[in-house]
Amino acid sequence: PYQIQESDSPEIIAFKYYGSVDYYWVVLLVNDITDPLRQWPKNYASFQKHIIDQYNSLSNAQVSIHHYEKILTKINSHGETSQNITWITESQYNELTSVVPLVYTFSDGSTVTIETERRVIDCYTYEEQQNDLARNILLLKSEYLSQVVEELETLVA
Repeated sequence: PYQIQESDSPEIIAFKYYGSVDYYWVVLLVNDITDPLRQWPKNYASFQKHIIDQYNSLSNAQVSIHHYEKILTKINSHGETSQNITWITESQYNELTSVVPLVYTFSDGSTVTIETERRVIDCYTYEEQQNDLARNILLLKSEYLSQVVEELETLVA
């Protein structure tokens, strides 16, 4: 696992981990990135430009609703927590105005508390979340690099 930093490019990562920018394609291949211009995370300046190009201004993106979410959080009596986030319609969102946590008690005395929340996601936040998710990639262990290169050469020969 690797988290792409602000100044990273496939070439920089390839140089850092494989010793040559020539292996940038390995970084892309391992992560199924076929269009680096769209799939590679944007740095701050590029992200801001993308938002303005897409929504005409930062403020438009921040006030435009992308989607609504319902968040169900389950907490059992052992303190274990799980969360489920689903997209919902505006009317479903409006129906969740006063949600009270529900507590279920089982015959063995254990409990599960279910809390329901709602959230509005604006376009800026959605785009930012997607960009941040794209920062999490996988890198091929360097000891397997020569094997991958040899196999690819065999396939294209």
